[in-house]
Amino acid sequence: MQRRKFLKSSFVLAGGLVSSHLIYQGALASVVTPNHTELIHIVSARTNGRGLQVLDHLGHFAGNIGANVAANSVSEWSETLSDSDKETVQNTVDQMKQGGFTDMSKGMVYVIDDVHFYGFGHEDQLNACSAFHTRDKADVSAQLKTLMIEGPGILGLSLGARDWRSTNVSTANGLVPYNQLNTYAPSSFQGGMENPTIASTQVGSIGISYTADPQVEKGTLSVISTEDGGTGRLEMLLTKKYEVSYGTT
Repeated sequence: MQRRKFLKSSFVLAGGLVSSHLIYQGALASVVTPNHTELIHIVSARTNGRGLQVLDHLGHFAGNIGANVAANSVSEWSETLSDSDKETVQNTVDQMKQGGFTDMSKGMVYVIDDVHFYGFGHEDQLNACSAFHTRDKADVSAQLKTLMIEGPGILGLSLGARDWRSTNVSTANGLVPYNQLNTYAPSSFQGGMENPTIASTQVGSIGISYTADPQVEKGTLSVISTEDGGTGRLEMLLTKKYEVSYGTT
């Protein structure tokens, strides 16, 4: 299967909650496979198979973390922003479109605390890309920062929120991504992740990895969330592994 066109730009944002993303990669790789791995079906917009489209999962993520709807579209939300923030959002939208993410039909903007996020569907009608916009709380005049998460990462956030069990840390504080802690790389259900998604959260970090097997149209998704208590040790809040089917069967 030929790899599609995806976003080529890289976002390397400041963050020091994980001293080395290699440590996090190792933790993702070591997530234990349960005796029964749940099979998650992702469907494309052109099929009627069982399962949900990936942008439906973004909506479920928003609901499970208690996010509200800020606007029905990115353009509507953009009208409430300063000129500099409008430019940031427009640049993000342009980059998403250049990567083939042109379907804005489910581009509702969600907000929780100081984080706004939305997603666009890909031309292949299977994949999607979400953008998370945050601002430094210590400097409200600072420019919006942007973190992008593509299809498998969106699914990881959604399933992590659905399966959240921590009683000490809220779902939002443990899963909403703020700053990317490693180099952004494209990902897709067919092609896998070139790099895991590793980002800071309110209390620590989240990591999502995904490997694809195009021959059988399936993949393996791992999600971990940690809390940094300031002692140099990361406490695991969530460790999950899922099997993903993105085919038509």
